[in-house]
Amino acid sequence: MKKLFLFSILLLIGTQLFAFDGERKGFILGLGLGGSGYSFTQTIDNGYSSSTTDPESDFGLATDFTIGFAPNNQLELFYSSKVTWLEMVNIYNEEVTITSGIAGFGISYHFVDSRTWSPNLFVNGSVGFSTWTAPFESGSDIWIGTGFTCGIGFEFIKHCSLLASIKYGSPETTVLGLTETTDTIAADILFNVLAY
Repeated sequence: MKKLFLFSILLLIGTQLFAFDGERKGFILGLGLGGSGYSFTQTIDNGYSSSTTDPESDFGLATDFTIGFAPNNQLELFYSSKVTWLEMVNIYNEEVTITSGIAGFGISYHFVDSRTWSPNLFVNGSVGFSTWTAPFESGSDIWIGTGFTCGIGFEFIKHCSLLASIKYGSPETTVLGLTETTDTIAADILFNVLAY
């Protein structure tokens, strides 16, 4: 994962040097890394009755990948994949890595035009689907449901920003007539690099 992150940073730097003009208008590509405070509950429903676990809360790693297009120097339209990486103990008392993600289409609005750049605030949000899976476990199913994000950020130097965001998802799966749902909410603080 470290190699992938380093490769992505180098790709962003190289792309910035050779393909972008420093104005937000046009193609955009971004990566983010930070921390996530999360909480989740799990529900099992057999069609007649349901039971829900107590909320579990902890901290994890947050990542963000963004690709899109800015029709002008203040508005961005994008596809993003925002993931919380968390550790939990499964029913076999084994520690496993879980990813809780929100992927979808979104919009960002910057309050300052990038042609007259200065440190600036922006707001964003996205709507799409949520996932819950154990990516490093063989035979792991991917739970899928709806999800959304909203956030506020501060671009403190050109291309670099801090973003505070809230993610909500409700992925589920059905096995042998039992519907299992994980309701997740996470608060992320991310350092983002955006090439434009």
